[in-house]
Amino acid sequence: MTTIAYQGTAASMDHVHAILAKVQQFTLTHGWKVESSGSDHMVVTPHPRCESIAICFNSKLRFSDVTKTVYAPVETHHEIAEFFFEIKPLLKRLRVDDDTGYWYSFLEERLKKKSRELLVFPEVRQEEIISGQLALPAYATPAEREFWTLDFDNRNPYYGNDKLLHYATIRNKIGNDLTNGSGQALTTADLVAQQEAEGLFTYDSEFYQMYHLHYFRDMAALWAWRNSSNKPTEIKRNRCNTFAYALERVTDGSPADAYGDKLERDVFLALDKLLEKEGPASPYRSLQIFYALLDFCHLNRKDVH
Repeated sequence: MTTIAYQGTAASMDHVHAILAKVQQFTLTHGWKVESSGSDHMVVTPHPRCESIAICFNSKLRFSDVTKTVYAPVETHHEIAEFFFEIKPLLKRLRVDDDTGYWYSFLEERLKKKSRELLVFPEVRQEEIISGQLALPAYATPAEREFWTLDFDNRNPYYGNDKLLHYATIRNKIGNDLTNGSGQALTTADLVAQQEAEGLFTYDSEFYQMYHLHYFRDMAALWAWRNSSNKPTEIKRNRCNTFAYALERVTDGSPADAYGDKLERDVFLALDKLLEKEGPASPYRSLQIFYALLDFCHLNRKDVH
């Protein structure tokens, strides 16, 4: 019997909506048929000779089912494995039992490739993209105002097509999150205070005002520290710093002088490959890459409620 059994759990209703949107996108891309859809479910048929896949969330945000592929072409079975791999990052938990063993070999191969490339990009809600400027307090210094008002389109050829991410989008996302979604910019004094509260290394406020790259980099490291569920260890600290250094590099286009370790090397090479493949990213794509980079650095994003 050729079957795939699966069960998954979403972290929140926001995740449910994102997962179903991903299911719909995959279905359209691969020419599958939508049998039924709603706010909490989607049933799709990969092939006329294959049973349907039912992603139907219950009140506990869980789904489970079994799909037989025995009469369908082997390529259909392979597509189903790819389907579950694509929705896996959006789920809190996913278990797939494939009696052919293909899922396990597929997963091993893709995870090997993942160590060298950014492959899985989560959906982004439109409201996460802050196109305007964050508010600054009246006591903000001229240097802080300059930092928070700098904006340019990385897709403009004038900038050399070497900046993968849209700087203002990433900066504003980080700043807004670190002020609890208040729409306020994070001042250098606030950055110092928050890093001290977390037990992280920090420069003083005047240093950050003089060196904006460090201002941006340490905000990014703090964001990664706060928004990942890994245990607070030295390993996590190093991964957060790698995440931040990589973000700095792909927003300002500066080359890497040297690699600190294997993870840093893999991150930079993956980002270079993505820039070569896609070119400078839009604000929406920039946020997708931002979240994918967190995962690539082995930092587990906290549940979004």
